[in-house]
Amino acid sequence: MIEQLKQKLKEIVRRPIEALLKVYLSSSTPERFSPGEVRRILVFAYHGLGNFIMYTPALKLLRERYPNARIDLQVGNNTGCEDVLAGAGLFDNIYNTPYRAGVSQWVRRALEIRRTGYDLTMNEFHSHSWKLALLVVASGARHRAGHVTSPGWSKQFSRFSFIFNLPVVMREHEHEVERYIDLIVAVGARRIELSEAKTFMHLTEEDRAFARDFFDQDGPPGIKPIIGIQPGTSLSMRWKQWPLDRYRALIEQITVERPDAAVVLFGSPSEKAMIDDLKKGLGPAVRVAAGKTSVKQVAALIERCDMLICNDSGLMHAAVAVGTPVIAIYGPTDIRRTAPLGDAHTVIRRDLECSPCFKLEGEEQVHICPHHDCLMTIPAEEVFQIVRARSSKTVLMLLACILALAPGLVGCKTSGKAAERKPALTQCMDELNEVPVMAAVLKSRNREREMPARPLEGMEIALTINGMVRSQGEPEKGEDNWCEAENSPENFEKLVSALKQNDMPPVVAFVAGHQLDQALAATWSKSGNILGNMTYSRKKARKRAAQDFIEDIARNDRLLAVYGPARGRHNYFRFPYLKPNRDPQTREQVRAYLKKQNYLEVSATIDCQDNRFSQLSCAAAARGDQTCVNLIKAHFKTLLLDKTLKARRAAKKMADREVKHILVIGATQFTCDNLSEIIAWYRGLGARFITLEEAMRDPFHTMTDEKGRLAGRTIIGKVKRQQLSQAD
Repeated sequence: MIEQLKQKLKEIVRRPIEALLKVYLSSSTPERFSPGEVRRILVFAYHGLGNFIMYTPALKLLRERYPNARIDLQVGNNTGCEDVLAGAGLFDNIYNTPYRAGVSQWVRRALEIRRTGYDLTMNEFHSHSWKLALLVVASGARHRAGHVTSPGWSKQFSRFSFIFNLPVVMREHEHEVERYIDLIVAVGARRIELSEAKTFMHLTEEDRAFARDFFDQDGPPGIKPIIGIQPGTSLSMRWKQWPLDRYRALIEQITVERPDAAVVLFGSPSEKAMIDDLKKGLGPAVRVAAGKTSVKQVAALIERCDMLICNDSGLMHAAVAVGTPVIAIYGPTDIRRTAPLGDAHTVIRRDLECSPCFKLEGEEQVHICPHHDCLMTIPAEEVFQIVRARSSKTVLMLLACILALAPGLVGCKTSGKAAERKPALTQCMDELNEVPVMAAVLKSRNREREMPARPLEGMEIALTINGMVRSQGEPEKGEDNWCEAENSPENFEKLVSALKQNDMPPVVAFVAGHQLDQALAATWSKSGNILGNMTYSRKKARKRAAQDFIEDIARNDRLLAVYGPARGRHNYFRFPYLKPNRDPQTREQVRAYLKKQNYLEVSATIDCQDNRFSQLSCAAAARGDQTCVNLIKAHFKTLLLDKTLKARRAAKKMADREVKHILVIGATQFTCDNLSEIIAWYRGLGARFITLEEAMRDPFHTMTDEKGRLAGRTIIGKVKRQQLSQAD
């Protein structure tokens, strides 16, 4: 009641003042605007922090147009705008006159402005109030530029548009950066396209030293990822905030998934108590920077982060300005006006009929909303999957930098004794570069454009496994077998649990009978999964006689017959190593037998090549090098994503349409340890898992080339050649 009375009294005062201003301005003689005559400029910027950061490209253009003019800035929203460009040389003076300042302070400021004799004043649409209107008119400036009544910004909210003699009309769905550029162009500056506009902040060496000291408290600088999170928003806009319990769930997932990562919570002093409460129970990997920094210091901290996860906020725009990728969770805000600019950033939002409801004309609709579905329907898991995808790409970029800065690491081979003396990271990189196509892929990724957060959107994939947990290992051909615990019931349980926990459709495991553990095979079938035939001996087919090879298939078929009810409508057969017989006549005899026995011959379009990674991972674990284990996992994902994207493009080119894909992965130690993560990672990138039966309905998988190879095998060969050629 008291607040309503105050508003009525203010309106009683404002109306006659507004009328007097109109009379006064109507009596003045209009003057032609000539940029060459402008010597003193006053810019009003009563923004939020993020809005001011979006103003920076335009302000840079203003200084470029008037290099010798006195350009002053006046702020007053207590949001830290004055710090953003302090020391950058764009302004000669920065004045802070808060809206809540007393009458005497406003009068003194009006007199100072009058004495300065500004030629030009500038008010963007945030700096639009009766107090600022009085200052502009009292300044005596001959030219007054400002945003005026526009589509989406009615007279009710732009009532002081009449004070500007250089009026600038805004387009309704224009990005805020463009609105500011339009304003600057009206006073003679050059225009740039939105794609050229780069926001920025001026950071000093002291600011960056503060950030270094902050992170050095965790020990010597290394390669561990730093994930920044700003869970809050300003007190007046908490309706933009994603629920704190979901931030907590997200942080818990991140710290479990990436125990090597540092998580830093950012926020203003007004958010500190809330963030301290959020931090409770999250462990030492999560640190709080909220309330402990200046605007420049927090920007320097964010600059060192690999990503910032946040709401639509000022720090979101600070991250964009210092070049840190953003994952922004949007609710009621109009994304067309404030979206972070650039391909490196990801916005998570719901495109609802009622969204956006917070626009230029105020937040009334936000407060009457009964559901807030725009935020409440975004689960923590969805955000986590995007974080996971971004994390993999961040590690890739870091590794590419390592390779670029240390070319001696690529393809370097030394004796075993010399390798033992190498630094751990060097040894790890040497081992990884011995994986075929790995170095080529890393080199090429450094040249590729930023990809979308969900590059596999719309892709359907059937997961198949070659081998199961075996009763005996395969000969290692003179190599040490670091994965000595690979063939264990515990690992088998990991496979089954990963499929169950991720709600996977039935998966076909292709097995060779001479290694099969019958008890585990029975458990596999009872869990709803399927056994496929890969011959009894798993010997290569290429030079074997037709009858000998057929008998090998039949022997395995008799062994698997006891699991018949779980084997599906069809029997599934896969040639060992995906390579059929070389002799066309032998190959056709084998395929005739398979058809007679109701077998579908299954190839694959994506080959994980996990066996080599498994040996490297086990070896790194054996020497206690967890950093190397994590790098191996990141490399594996990098290579697998590259294979998957190339397979998708090659198959689409061959079939002239999207096809259903088949992924093959071995039952290695690496797979047992990471299958759940791999499944979730694929889904986070947009892929959908289907049954092998669904995939085999696609006629693409019965196509053969001139050598009698199934189309899938052709795709694998093409992808490998493409990857190897990337080093050129």
